[in-house]
Amino acid sequence: MPTKKKKEIVKTTEEKLKQAQVVVFTDFTGLSTTDFEELRRKLEEKEAAFTVVKNTLLNLACVRANYGTLNPSVARGPTAVLFYPKEDVEAVKIIYEFSKRNENLKIKGGFLEKKPLSSQEITTLARLPARKELLARIARETKAPAANLVTVLQMNTRNLVNVLRLIRPDRN
Repeated sequence: MPTKKKKEIVKTTEEKLKQAQVVVFTDFTGLSTTDFEELRRKLEEKEAAFTVVKNTLLNLACVRANYGTLNPSVARGPTAVLFYPKEDVEAVKIIYEFSKRNENLKIKGGFLEKKPLSSQEITTLARLPARKELLARIARETKAPAANLVTVLQMNTRNLVNVLRLIRPDRN
């Protein structure tokens, strides 16, 4: 029979899942409390939640939040979950960078807008440039052809004017 505390954990986790754009599952075996708290503080600065949830309760919350059942490889061992409500992946980058520096934090997998992702896909997502940088690249790339066209058109006009100057009848 589920206890009141477990029901509350499932409900809270379900609410966090419903609000999250990005969810990342990690194995924190061997991670010191100091390191865990340091990571949690960095994530809280980005308005992300990072909490430990028992796998059975997490699986139940995922089902209730329409994420489906957890992959068995994710639901094994201790699990700390990142809940990130924003569309960018800044919090995922923090987790990834931290896991590179600390071998005791391992990315198990996650979700991006309720679509399941493997640990490799989470890593790829973390390596992408920031959204602002991508938008700047797109703007630069779409502007370049127009700027080149203007330059070419101006050159043709300039060349025509130069030819007309040379054949001008009043030229001495």
